[in-house]
Amino acid sequence: AAARFHDPQAMVHGKTTAAQGKYYMSGKPIDLPEPETGCNYEGVVVVKIAVDPTGRVFEAELAPNNQIPDGLAMSNFGSNTCLINKARLAARASTWSADSNNQRRVGFIVYRFELQ
Repeated sequence: AAARFHDPQAMVHGKTTAAQGKYYMSGKPIDLPEPETGCNYEGVVVVKIAVDPTGRVFEAELAPNNQIPDGLAMSNFGSNTCLINKARLAARASTWSADSNNQRRVGFIVYRFELQ
């Protein structure tokens, strides 16, 4: 299956909106949890994930800008490591459709944090 872009709705949590802006991954998301908020900071964080054949994420790290596919936003969070940590935790908790022929699928999730 080809990788697809997706643009889900933003969800509001208290005074901060946190939303997955887009993802880039072969397969479909089964569960894409919203990141926790509380950083009191705006920014965009792109997380690079690795998914096992059952659809579980086993790696979630800040994506280097030079690895982010065309069409996705670049990370832009100043030096706020709080946003990175919240995005990584949400990405790690996501689950994807199974693909028994693929031991390591790599993809990207964009998280946008906005102050309200």
